[in-house]
Amino acid sequence: MNQIEELFYETYLDMRGPNQDELEPEKVIGLYKVDFLFRDRFVIEIDGHESHKTKEQRENDYNRERYLMKRGYIVIRFTGTEVYLETEKCVSDMVEITNQNWG
Repeated sequence: MNQIEELFYETYLDMRGPNQDELEPEKVIGLYKVDFLFRDRFVIEIDGHESHKTKEQRENDYNRERYLMKRGYIVIRFTGTEVYLETEKCVSDMVEITNQNWG
């Protein structure tokens, strides 16, 4: 994990306590390794500027996202900047979104 992903993960553990096993870092799903898998259904991606700034990189992201969606995953994206500046809000947003779509 990079520093931003570690920050997100550590904040999640601090906020969620015993449910820490719900968020799995660096999970391989088929052809791709995702930043996090949450509750076996939600892919959490944290997009850093360097990895997502060119047209080719963005197209790869779109292909990757469609690949995951075809397999039943819901993809939730955060920018590295928003995780860095508002980590707790990002974790709260993830939990709120997943709670609304869990079932």
